[in-house]
Parts: sequence; structure tokens; C-alpha cells
Amino acid sequence: MSWLRNLSFGILGLVVCLNSAGCSTTLWRVGFVKPAEHQDIPAKVPFLKCHLRSGEVFVFSNWEIHEDSRMISGNGLHYTSVRRLAGKGTFELPLSRVVLFETDQPESVMVHSQYAVMTALSVISLTLSAVMLALLLG
Repeated sequence: MSWLRNLSFGILGLVVCLNSAGCSTTLWRVGFVKPAEHQDIPAKVPFLKCHLRSGEVFVFSNWEIHEDSRMISGNGLHYTSVRRLAGKGTFELPLSRVVLFETDQPESVMVHSQYAVMTALSVISLTLSAVMLALLLG
């Protein structure tokens, strides 16, 4: 009977681990902002992509737009038009060089198939809990 209890604890531990792993997927909401409307860029995006007419892209992980000098500055990555890394560090570029701002915001969403997995794991967990309780009260 102790092997059954050990097996139950093992399976319950596995179910708890799988259940706590989460049942959500991160999707990215992409937004585009014209340079003339740069004040509409959401303040809490994790990074900002600045697309230039030449095809180059600057990806800022933190940035500041200076209205008085019409510049954007911050830390990030610079990619060539063929998306090779050209540099990493602090950059400053005129807003007039930017043809498009791109923002990507993560969103955690539940996927329908994950509801089924979550339900199945919950049923298994409840069943094992009942079995373990019955064994303990024996």
C-alpha cells in the first residue's frame, strides 16, 4: 500500500509542476507610429524600433525624445539594411531620419487548447487528492 501512496505523491507532484508551468502564451501586439505623431508612442513599451529611409533600424531598449532638438536618444542596437548588427550602445539620431516607429508590446493570452489541458490536469489533481486523502484516513 505504501508504493501506491508514493506513486500518488509522485504523480501529484508532476501534476502540480505541470499545472504551475502556466497555460498562457505570449503574443506581441505590433504598433506603428508615423514620425509626425511620435507623441502617440505608448510610454510603457519594452523597446522602440526606429526605421530609417535607408533601411537601417535602431532598436532602443530605453529612449527619450527631445522635442527641443528634435532628436531621439537612448541605449539599444543598430542594424544595417540587411539586418546585420552594426553597433550596440548609446545612440542619438534626428527625428527627421526616422520614417516609421514600431512598438511591440507583449500580451499574455490563454489559448483554447490550453483550457483543455488545464481542465484535464485539474481533474487528475482532484482525483489524486481524493485517493491520497482516502489512503491517509485509511
